[in-house]
Amino acid sequence: ITFTSGSTGEPKGIVATHAPLVHFIEWHTQHHSLSKDDCFSLLSGLGHDPVYRDVFTPLSIGAKVFIPAQSTVIDPAALARWIHKNGISIVHLTPPLGKLIETGAKLQGARFSALRYLFWGGDALSLSLYEQMRVIAPNAVSVNFYGTTETPQAMAYHRVDPEADNARIPLGKGIESAQLLVVNDTHQLVHEGEVGEILIRSPYLSQGYWGD
Repeated sequence: ITFTSGSTGEPKGIVATHAPLVHFIEWHTQHHSLSKDDCFSLLSGLGHDPVYRDVFTPLSIGAKVFIPAQSTVIDPAALARWIHKNGISIVHLTPPLGKLIETGAKLQGARFSALRYLFWGGDALSLSLYEQMRVIAPNAVSVNFYGTTETPQAMAYHRVDPEADNARIPLGKGIESAQLLVVNDTHQLVHEGEVGEILIRSPYLSQGYWGD
């Protein structure tokens, strides 16, 4: 059981099995060619559901996972030094955390040449932040992830193309065995440009809310 962040005012317990996590990690490691030579950072809070992905992805392939002190995570300069010192190559992060890293890199005059992937989630990735991160991590590919505690892992992804018009970075398409639909109030598919609600179709969903 994993609890939501409580965006409705009260956190809800979500009942899940191991299957979604196993499925996501297998897809994630294969699709992005992650290997035992990668150095992962654990920057998620221990009470936040991405921690499962951040711990078990590297362990499943025999890679290293580096865990900073909490005092390092909240200090931009210290965080930048920590990323550089440990040769971090894989980071799962939110846009606010990305801004913290970018600020620290500017303070330190740092460039993260070892960074291969920035996997974004938790909030909308802006064009300005994407471009700022390209300056400090020139070799890193940015991938936008979308998922919820209910899914319970990332179910959509979009690899950001630096040559594309990235004024509005999309959520992307479903990962393997996942489909995203945008529907109206009567559950009919909307047309391009219309507002709707996202439905995720997959055999790898949670089993519902605890006590519901």
